[in-house]
Amino acid sequence: MQDSIRPTLEESFKAEKLTRAIQDCDDIDDLREMAFNLLELLKKKTAVLNWVSKRALDAGNHSKQVKNSDSCEI
Repeated sequence: MQDSIRPTLEESFKAEKLTRAIQDCDDIDDLREMAFNLLELLKKKTAVLNWVSKRALDAGNHSKQVKNSDSCEI
């Protein structure tokens, strides 16, 4: 079974609020600042996702090694 990845209701509201702020903004400096902040957030989220993925792979590989070593002890 595959879970779909969907934003929470709170995340959807935050995204909508930011979308409206961007649409209503006429100041290029404010838009530039928003863009840089969003880019920084994306970099951090990507780093967290990569870290979590690596830890999950390491844990999976470790459990496979433990199972394999247990089966060899018989």
